[in-house]
Amino acid sequence: DGEVGHIKKNRKAFLLVFAAEIGDRSFISAAALSAQGGPEGAVAVFLGSISAHGVATLLAVALGDLISSYVSAAWIKK
Repeated sequence: DGEVGHIKKNRKAFLLVFAAEIGDRSFISAAALSAQGGPEGAVAVFLGSISAHGVATLLAVALGDLISSYVSAAWIKK
């Protein structure tokens, strides 16, 4: 179940984040910034957006890991 479990968690995380991000303010802001800068601007916006999202996700995962050391998974599922 190890690798299959990781694949399922990865898929679930992707779908949740994708659904949450499509159409939100950061999505629209990135589209607007890309439209203003032409192809070079689009690449810069893409790299900046991916970097920012990566850092924010890393912080969320670290916070979740910290919380899990204080709160049991059974209590969270209630």
